[in-house]
Amino acid sequence: MKNDRLLEDIKSRVDIFDLVSGYVQLKKAGQNWKGLCPFHGEKTPSFTVNQSKQIFHCFGCGAGGDVFAFVMKYDNVSFNEALRTLARKAGIALPDGNIDRRAVLRDEKIRDVLVEAADYFRDQLRKSSRALEYLGRRGISAESTENFKIGYAPAGWSNLLRHLRGRGVNEKEITEAGLAVVGGKGTYDMFRDRTMFPIMNMSGGVIAFGGRAFDDAQPKYINSPETPVFRKSETLFGLYNAKESIRRGNMVLLTEGYLDVIVCHQFGFANAVAPLGTALTQSHVQKIRTLAGRVVLMFDGDAAGRSAAKRAVSLICQSNLKASVLILPDGEDPDSYLTS
Repeated sequence: MKNDRLLEDIKSRVDIFDLVSGYVQLKKAGQNWKGLCPFHGEKTPSFTVNQSKQIFHCFGCGAGGDVFAFVMKYDNVSFNEALRTLARKAGIALPDGNIDRRAVLRDEKIRDVLVEAADYFRDQLRKSSRALEYLGRRGISAESTENFKIGYAPAGWSNLLRHLRGRGVNEKEITEAGLAVVGGKGTYDMFRDRTMFPIMNMSGGVIAFGGRAFDDAQPKYINSPETPVFRKSETLFGLYNAKESIRRGNMVLLTEGYLDVIVCHQFGFANAVAPLGTALTQSHVQKIRTLAGRVVLMFDGDAAGRSAAKRAVSLICQSNLKASVLILPDGEDPDSYLTS
């Protein structure tokens, strides 16, 4: 298949409105769709999508093009990787020799290894009465366990390593995916005896993990290190599960932790998301503002939570978003408050 035919086949199967609306809140404006530009800060929408011409254009920063241009700019990837991403969405197999595969295959392999790890952790959860009892005690339903793909990393230094090696994954690929650590005595599992929360991108692909210790063991949380497919300062936990509810209600409920997000979803607050154990960043806010115009912060009711809420409100308001703070009683967090 010639390249030009291949590109046209992909574009004929990936509608630009369907693609862009997964990242930007779009509203009908005449013959076009309009929203806040995801590529620069603006107070009034200047980003448009023309569905009949299958193009986008921002009158503020000048960004524009077709589905390939959007994926390249939004995900900051090469044309070759955008081609692979869109071919996968279109259900089209790429013939050998069409693209330079080195960096693309590295990232693709990292994602494959992370998916394999997520499946392993989920299988281990089903075998662990302790982990299942812990989730039940925390009020996490079976439905939430499935929706958020929760798993369990068993105790021991090399359980995941042995599993992945048995699947033909080499040590370099495992460490590149952030699943193992190289120390003075060799390579060992990053996550051990922890409840595992997969961190997903906007498309639902696993890009990292958060591991929570049982009870009061320290450190309470361990997150994956940054990798070629994961940047903590740009990622919000639960955004994949929450994005449709966020768009419908034009509002984000911002909490502090994994369990807060999951419990909020269980109680009908399906627009809840959380940063990954870090302060809210401008990159987080930029993701939020392309989906909604309002943020409600529901942080812990202690002094640290109130201080974090004040900092976050300032950042949110600077981005021309409406912000509210829902103050919880002292000592409560969203998880404990809703399940008490």
